Amino acid sequence: MSLWAGPDLKLEYAQFHLDRMHDALAPPAWNDNDILCRIHGSVVDRRQQLNLYAHFDAFLSAAHAIPGVIQCCFGHDESRKMRKWFAGLPADEQRRRNKYRSLLERHINAFAALPLSSARNTSVHRRGYPEAEARVFGRFGVTFMGTPAHPVPVSYAAVPTGPPGPMPQEIQIDLRGGDVTVGGRPILEVCAEYRDQAAAFIQAAKQIDGRVHGAAHVTPPPDASTLS
Repeated sequence: MSLWAGPDLKLEYAQFHLDRMHDALAPPAWNDNDILCRIHGSVVDRRQQLNLYAHFDAFLSAAHAIPGVIQCCFGHDESRKMRKWFAGLPADEQRRRNKYRSLLERHINAFAALPLSSARNTSVHRRGYPEAEARVFGRFGVTFMGTPAHPVPVSYAAVPTGPPGPMPQEIQIDLRGGDVTVGGRPILEVCAEYRDQAAAFIQAAKQIDGRVHGAAHVTPPPDASTLS
């Protein structure tokens, strides 16, 4: 199997999570039971924000992993546990891998400098969740703001304006694409750009592979469980 299967699969995973983010922000598809609950004033919690932010977090991890996977497969991963494995490779392959690493370095640095690469690091190594802001303008001049750690409420109390009747007593809050932003821009738009940047990184890395390794053998990296 080609060593490019891993990076390509990471990009596919990233797209999968981005698709689920689109689903989370799409208009609700109420079933008959949901509609009945709403008529009787009940709130239907679609866990919209949990779905959005969980897939956002997974999207960032999948896309961010691509440079590291490529470096390990085709270049020189200089982590301590990989040293013995790398030292055991043929001298010609070591030379090619070192050259690959040097040519890929500027692409890695550029990808690491992207805003969503920083957002991933904040989630994985800092706060435990990515930076994002939800802002919803409700009725009666009310504005709700939230983050992954402090989501906006699922609903808020309605103000009666007419005679009693079968109307909801709570107003459901349903987020849309423009309601959630990262760095002041819609989250889906920012993530689509990051996906495209990850895809461009893979293409640049493949071109370097053709120039450096060509048809020469490249040893697959070992499973982590085999490293000491």
